[in-house]
Amino acid sequence: MPRRVDDAAATATRMPGTPQSAMVLQRAIGNQAYSQMVQRAPASGGSAAPEGAKIGLTLSAVKERFEKLKVEDPELAKQQEARWGKLLYVLQEFDNWMRSIEVGYRFGGSLIAYIYGGARAPQDIDIEVSKGDNMHHLLTAMKSSGTWSGQLGAQGDQLLSIYCMNERVPEFQFDVSSETQGFNTPFKLKESMQVEGDAVVSGDKVSRDELILNYLDRMIQKPDIAKNKGDDNQIAGLLSAAGCRTPADVEEYWRRNLQPAIKAGDHRIPALRDNLASIAREKFAGGAQAPRAASPEPMEIDGDEMDLS
Repeated sequence: MPRRVDDAAATATRMPGTPQSAMVLQRAIGNQAYSQMVQRAPASGGSAAPEGAKIGLTLSAVKERFEKLKVEDPELAKQQEARWGKLLYVLQEFDNWMRSIEVGYRFGGSLIAYIYGGARAPQDIDIEVSKGDNMHHLLTAMKSSGTWSGQLGAQGDQLLSIYCMNERVPEFQFDVSSETQGFNTPFKLKESMQVEGDAVVSGDKVSRDELILNYLDRMIQKPDIAKNKGDDNQIAGLLSAAGCRTPADVEEYWRRNLQPAIKAGDHRIPALRDNLASIAREKFAGGAQAPRAASPEPMEIDGDEMDLS
C-alpha cells in the first residue's frame, strides 16, 4: 500500500535536483505521494502550486503541441485551429465539472500520447477516475447537470465506462473509466492514482511510460483493435520523442523505464518485451528516427470557432 502523503513529504528534506533522483524518490514513496509533494513544495522559495496546477500544465502541453503542429504542417494547423481551440475549452469545462462534483481524474489515451509524440491525432478524450465509486457518482451528476450527457458501457451490474459530451462542444466525446478497469492494472504505475483511496490530483495526465505499457498490453489482449488503431506507430512515436533512435536505444528504454514499472512476476513480461522488440526492429532499423505516421486528417468543425489564446 502506498505511504501516506504527509509521511512521504515529511521524509523529504528537499525536492530532487535531477530527473534521476526524482524518479528514485517517486518510486520510493509512490507516484501519487510524490505528485502531492511536488504540488506542495515551493519552486524557489515561493508559495506552493495553487489548486488547478495540474490542469494548467495539461492545457499548456496541448497548446505547445498545437504550436509544434504549426511548424510541422502549417496548412493542417490552419485547418485545425478552430478544433484545437474548442479542445482547450472543453478540457477546461470538464475540469471545472469534475472539481465541482469532487471526482478525481486524469487524462490519458491518444490525446496525451499525441502530446508526448504519438503519431495519431486525438479523436476522443480518455479519462481515468480514481476509483469505481466515482463512476457512479459521476453518472448521477451527469444526469442532473443539464450540460453533460452520454451513454454507459456496462457488463452486468458493473459500470465499465461512461461516454459523455458537453452540449456546447458535442464533437468531443469523453471516454471515462475507472483506473481499476485499465488494461495495465497489474503495473506498478497504476498506484499513481490513489493514496489509501484518496482521489488523484485532478487535471493530471498519464505518463509516457504508462501509455507505452498500455499500448503494448493492448497488443496482447486485443490484437485486432491494436492493429486497427496503429498502436505500433503510437509506441514508435512515443519512443522516438523520448530520444530512441536504434533498437539498442529501445532495449535500454525497456530496461531503464518500462520493466521496473511492471510488478515482479507479471506473466505478460515476455510478451510485452517481444512486442517492443518487434517494433524496435521494424521502426528503428538502420539507426534512423522512427518513421512517423502521415499527418492526421483534418477534422470537421461544428458551431462557432474559439480562439486558442
